Amino acid sequence: YASPGDNNYCLYITEGEKKGILGNKLLGAPFMSLPGVNSFSLLMSTYKGKRVVDWLKQMGVSVIIVAFDADKATNAKVLGCQQKVINLVKEEGFMVATAEWDINIGKGIDDILAAGVKPEFQLA
Repeated sequence: YASPGDNNYCLYITEGEKKGILGNKLLGAPFMSLPGVNSFSLLMSTYKGKRVVDWLKQMGVSVIIVAFDADKATNAKVLGCQQKVINLVKEEGFMVATAEWDINIGKGIDDILAAGVKPEFQLA
């Protein structure tokens, strides 16, 4: 999800369309919404003859922020998929960070943004 005027320096990767739509609107940054945390291989799929990661580079994305749900602290599947995304995009030359927040504020980035809270970032 992207809007005219977005700062393409950072791109967020999250799971679920609602998170991508709301995140783009409230943060002014492009969001890539995966249909599930385990579908990270879509980053390497091709669109109009180019890999998605190559489109991101062409857009000017330098930093990818992985914003999977806060239950990654207790859900090994989510945490494992997050690490796979980190490894994949690092291999492609992107700087990578994770978005972090207190699960008591909300499970997903959409929940915390709707509550007026922005995530903290941790370099991966």
